[in-house]
Amino acid sequence: MWETTVDRRPNLNREVLLARLVRDGIVLKNLSASIENTVGGYLWRGRLRLRHNRFLVGSYEAVERNMIYTGTLFCVLHHSGRFMQGRWVGCNYDGDLASGVVILARDVTVAEDRFTEVQLPARSRNDLAPRQTAIDLEEE
Repeated sequence: MWETTVDRRPNLNREVLLARLVRDGIVLKNLSASIENTVGGYLWRGRLRLRHNRFLVGSYEAVERNMIYTGTLFCVLHHSGRFMQGRWVGCNYDGDLASGVVILARDVTVAEDRFTEVQLPARSRNDLAPRQTAIDLEEE
């Protein structure tokens, strides 16, 4: 699942990916463009390198002729191995600099649940809640 925009409106792309293990990571490619994004969807491939047995870092690019979409991916593999989540930064239908959340999982229900969790406002998540500290300054 990919968070993106089309005509400046939020869009959630669901795609079936083919993943192939390579020596130091994985190669990904979608089997078809997202049906939720008929205007801005495209075929792409990406390569992610595994770092510290947990982080996947890499890039993606469109494989269709006359499509110049390209960008970077940073994903964190969950300790269960059931999914990875992260962010993409690159260009999309709306412009040359865009970004969004990405959740990759074998089970679409897991991906949808994780995406919902990631999209919650920060104030409702304990792990990312902003901390405010009042500081009293005394004059000397």
